[in-house]
Amino acid sequence: MISITRYGRRNWAVWLDGELVVVALYKKGAAAVAGKLRELVSLKGGTHEAAA
Repeated sequence: MISITRYGRRNWAVWLDGELVVVALYKKGAAAVAGKLRELVSLKGGTHEAAA
């Protein structure tokens, strides 16, 4: 599962199956990374679902 959560007061974190992938300053950047992860997972035939 790919998710985006707050990370501290000003940052956003992208998680893949509970593992931290990236910390971004802006939510828009975190969403872009999450979108690319979703594309990669779907190309590999994974079953990860997005939750933002």
